[in-house]
Amino acid sequence: MPSLQQHLRAQVILLSFLLACSGSNEDGREVLNDEGATAIPGGYSDYEADYGLAVEAVAAGDLAAAEKIYQGLAIKEPASASPWVGLGSLAVMGGDLDTAETNYQRATQMDPKLLTAHIGLGTVDMERGAYSEALPHYQQASELQPDSPDVHLALHNAYRELGDIAGAKTHGRKYVELAPDDASAAWVKSWLAAQP
Repeated sequence: MPSLQQHLRAQVILLSFLLACSGSNEDGREVLNDEGATAIPGGYSDYEADYGLAVEAVAAGDLAAAEKIYQGLAIKEPASASPWVGLGSLAVMGGDLDTAETNYQRATQMDPKLLTAHIGLGTVDMERGAYSEALPHYQQASELQPDSPDVHLALHNAYRELGDIAGAKTHGRKYVELAPDDASAAWVKSWLAAQP
């Protein structure tokens, strides 16, 4: 079984990947400004098509191509915070936490209710080992979307790192309840089973 640190690092990379592929707000709807966007077959805008290309690039591991696409999206649709979340997530994956933090902060300034930006800021703090600083970001995300498995997993990890077993149990149980078949569920279930 992997160590706690190996597991946390894997979760951070997975969460960053998921954030880089996400372009939705707290309601799960795509955040778009279609003003002036040219429609393409199927009813999608150029922005949506480009966003899809960025997601495909991340999934294929071509982070440089994804970065160029997200940068282009930020220029093409300056009112959208989602490209900044993508850029922040790519920076986390690349280990550039200062750039990641700047990009996530920009996204939250543009859209204070963008769940993925708050999770991203918490992820940056977790990567830095600043677990108590991660909590407010994850708690803000929890207020935006109380039934998000990703938020409960993030809170579980932060509380566990802080030694707050009660908090870790609460959010671990909620995570497993919401996403019993998720990638980290087996690990969280085994951790919960080992607790008194």
